[in-house]
Amino acid sequence: MTRSSRGKRKSRFRGAVSRNAAKQQQGRGTQHLRLPKGVSLFKEEPKTRVSLDIIPYVVSDPHHPDRDDEFQIAVPGEIWYKRPYYMHRGVGPNKENIVCPTSVGQRCPICEYRQELLDEGADWNDDSVKALRPSLRNLYVVIPRGHKDYEEVPHIWDISQFLFQNALNEEIEENEEYETFPDPEDGFTLQIRFAEESFGGNKFASVSRIDFVERKKPLDDSIIDQAPDLDKVLVIPSAETIEQIFFGGVG
Repeated sequence: MTRSSRGKRKSRFRGAVSRNAAKQQQGRGTQHLRLPKGVSLFKEEPKTRVSLDIIPYVVSDPHHPDRDDEFQIAVPGEIWYKRPYYMHRGVGPNKENIVCPTSVGQRCPICEYRQELLDEGADWNDDSVKALRPSLRNLYVVIPRGHKDYEEVPHIWDISQFLFQNALNEEIEENEEYETFPDPEDGFTLQIRFAEESFGGNKFASVSRIDFVERKKPLDDSIIDQAPDLDKVLVIPSAETIEQIFFGGVG
């Protein structure tokens, strides 16, 4: 597919998305989310196909994990298309999911304990150590298109890096023309096909294909005003709370 002429405006996403994707390659429920009033979650399902417009939001967190001052990526006041964060799973006796405070530049007792074990000679590949490592996830603002179960309004999509963003990065590496996909004026609708996989007896959806479809008309810039601030959605427990939950179930 070739891009039809839409003038010579330079998209703010040109160069930024592929740079961030390369940077990611270098280092690889809702109890953890506080949804804004009137905003619902979008949830991917196995063996389905969906069309999504990913809508950028205005960054407010100075500790945004994607921040790159040199290229003005994810700096406060600028728009960006995703909110990465880290999550500890199965913490404490109640097996809680906890957003790692390092996601917002704060100390994390669980990460500190893991580092202590490594410093004392534990193997990073031991199950007890691996269980303490947080997993990388991303939040997106999406508008589902033509979906029978979702209105065509902004939703929040919460999905692991492994199940979506890695596949998206690979597609952009193959064709950098698609990196402007989040741009309201010059972007693309993503048509995503989800396969079904299973792990530990649980079935889940994973991306098997992403197509980039040129929009019939640009999105109105006002759509950004409707996008919830993803930096304010995460529920970050205090270090003291995490210590009570975590160390209450250790030893």
